[in-house]
Amino acid sequence: MSEPHRIVFGATDVAEQYEARLCAAIFAPWADRLVAAAGVGPGDRVLDLATGTGVVARAAARAAGAAGRVVASDISPAMLVRAAATPPDAGAATIEHLEAAADQVSAPDQSFDVVLCQQGLQFMSDRPAVVREARRLLRSGGTFAASVWARGHTLVPFDEYSASLERAGVVPPFPRAFERGRYGMEPSELEQLLEPFASVDVSVTELEVAWPDPRTAADAILGTPFAPLLAELAPDRRAAITEDLVRTLRDDSGRCCHPMYAALALGRA
Repeated sequence: MSEPHRIVFGATDVAEQYEARLCAAIFAPWADRLVAAAGVGPGDRVLDLATGTGVVARAAARAAGAAGRVVASDISPAMLVRAAATPPDAGAATIEHLEAAADQVSAPDQSFDVVLCQQGLQFMSDRPAVVREARRLLRSGGTFAASVWARGHTLVPFDEYSASLERAGVVPPFPRAFERGRYGMEPSELEQLLEPFASVDVSVTELEVAWPDPRTAADAILGTPFAPLLAELAPDRRAAITEDLVRTLRDDSGRCCHPMYAALALGRA
């Protein structure tokens, strides 16, 4: 992970807000989609790379069941603390939490049946090394499943967050922070990355994300790396950005339902 993202995602308040404001609307539905695509089943041994607050790990634990094993790894202690605070569901696999970089997981070769990574690969400073590590950790016939935002599609609400901050004259926290498409990848990039696998399948999938209302979607910016920027602004400037977001995120029906697009990559060991 790049140093600016490592610092921001390492903040305890960002981890709390990420879980509270973003997971139910965005990351939990996408987690179910990723786990299903990977084919996680009863008794599977699963590793979740860049687990964040553990939303994918919990979905995998439900699919693997009590006979399964799930390891949730992340480089951020704050994220892992937050992940461990939410226990797995009854009847789900126990989740172990491991502080580790995605390309340096302390586990023997072929330790897992499935390795997952949701919306983390695009932030890695050495993506090929992460893919090689996933391949090392998988048994023969195992599956690596990764999802990233699909470049070329509007990324609601994150593109709106960037645009609103830029309109407000806020200084980016790191280079290209507000650049549209900055957090997505092309399917061809994923195909090339997954070359170490015996077979590769990459597709772009759509999921409609529904928020309770536009203001809830606007306030979810507090669960992103942009939250520290807002905290430094005067209250009137923060309020103006929120109102701008409410206007831009409201759909034609007055609600806040928007499609999101992710590139889903499956590599078979």
